[in-house]
Amino acid sequence: MLGAEGHRCLSSLRQGTGDASFVVQIALQTCITRVAEVLVSAWKLGGKSGIATYVDGPSTPSAVSLLINVHEAIFQNEPHAVSARWRKLTRRYIQTSPSPIDPAYFNTVCLQILEIISDVLRAAGLSIMPKDPALYGETAVAGKLKNIIQICLHLREYIGEHVSSSDFSLLCPRPGVEFNAQWMHDAYGGPGEDTNTKSDVLFITELGLRRREKVAKPTPGQHNAVEAVPIKAVVFLTTSISELVGECDVVQK
Repeated sequence: MLGAEGHRCLSSLRQGTGDASFVVQIALQTCITRVAEVLVSAWKLGGKSGIATYVDGPSTPSAVSLLINVHEAIFQNEPHAVSARWRKLTRRYIQTSPSPIDPAYFNTVCLQILEIISDVLRAAGLSIMPKDPALYGETAVAGKLKNIIQICLHLREYIGEHVSSSDFSLLCPRPGVEFNAQWMHDAYGGPGEDTNTKSDVLFITELGLRRREKVAKPTPGQHNAVEAVPIKAVVFLTTSISELVGECDVVQK
């Protein structure tokens, strides 16, 4: 989830270099952001594997990739009402058992998130969290994680199965991707600095949102696809981390 650069940054904290609390906080936020992207964006959730198929394996299972490609073809070649209805019905009925709303699925995903958190702490040389959510109680860590999961699933259902006027997708740049001011915002840069930023993404702390819709062409019966980014993804760049935690090995080039 963090990429090689992020892991090296965490590992450098074992030698007492860099601001440990800041780097670990941003790394944890990156992992939760990535999990949120998986939960909201996935066409098919549920089952005993939780989110492992998306986090540990290919970004999207092949069977679901086929559906995504079919939807894209419909979006490009058919009226928006047709592609929207196909997308809504397909995402609604593709689910397996246990479904994402089952308590068993919540527990599975919660355990997987706790394992991810433990991996971050382990990489930084810090204490490892117990894996059993029952040890925290519903009002502590496990309860907060389940609230996050529930919010993500509600958002997933809303934009995937209910919205017809536009197609929405999340923006979640991967570590190492070159900064792009058109759909990313540098969390450490000041106002107006985004367009001049030249660096790579190290951590992501907030998801972005892209909207696509069809608008009519002057020619009757033809339409253009129009994209907009109402919310940019918020990222920390290698140069930003270098300034904040100057001794962190990963950002010393």
